[in-house]
Amino acid sequence: TEININAAAKLMSADLSVFFLAAVQTAAPLMAALFLTEITLGLLARAAPHLNIFLLGLPIKLLLTLSLAGLAIPLLPGAVSSVLRPMIRHGLQVVGG
Repeated sequence: TEININAAAKLMSADLSVFFLAAVQTAAPLMAALFLTEITLGLLARAAPHLNIFLLGLPIKLLLTLSLAGLAIPLLPGAVSSVLRPMIRHGLQVVGG
């Protein structure tokens, strides 16, 4: 069988952009929450300069990250399969399967 390189490149490019978009959509809520936490800790440092924000901020950010990751993990299998299923189908089309 002969593989059409142009079609394969277009499919891989489209699949890569879908994969990258899915990665950004997955990570964006966690990044936004951590950004808001940083802003809140910065304002707290201005309002109460006697607090050691570095010592206080690390466990807060760790707890927030682990909590949000724990909430997101049950949703990942469905999201990953919805992204990978078309990619596998495209890969099989490229190799003629």
